Amino acid sequence: MVNLLVNDRNPHANSATPAECDIRNNEQLDSLTLKIAAQNQRLDGLIAAAGVQDPPLPRWHEYHCPGSMILIVPMSGFVANEGPINPVYNSSKAAVIQLGRNLAMEWGKEWIRVNRPCPGHIITPMVPKNLEDDPSWKGSWEKENMLGRLSTPEEYV
Repeated sequence: MVNLLVNDRNPHANSATPAECDIRNNEQLDSLTLKIAAQNQRLDGLIAAAGVQDPPLPRWHEYHCPGSMILIVPMSGFVANEGPINPVYNSSKAAVIQLGRNLAMEWGKEWIRVNRPCPGHIITPMVPKNLEDDPSWKGSWEKENMLGRLSTPEEYV
């Protein structure tokens, strides 16, 4: 999933146009980007909650405006967390961390700010199945979170 956010023309406004698409489908991503950009004549931000291989950044250049990219990276990108043995998931999240470092270095000089917030354990759609498979993980995951409990996506946004 990718969310594209477009700020209102008023630089003091906090409005945005949220949109979702399957980031595995480059045509869909490009079409959505063009649609939002055409409606607003600008692109100001991108929030990706999944890995992004080829984000629509060339489109941002067409509108000559600075922007912000947020790559949400679970703590699994930093640690080998207890629970399901999933080196593929953890390594894919570690790759997003490195992507963010490189993008921040390369694009920060020009016009794009890149951040990589890292939440603790959040109850995403795949978590209930993991906890069903082994209920003991819930206690250890809660202890690893700063809040002492599992968070919800709504709390993070």
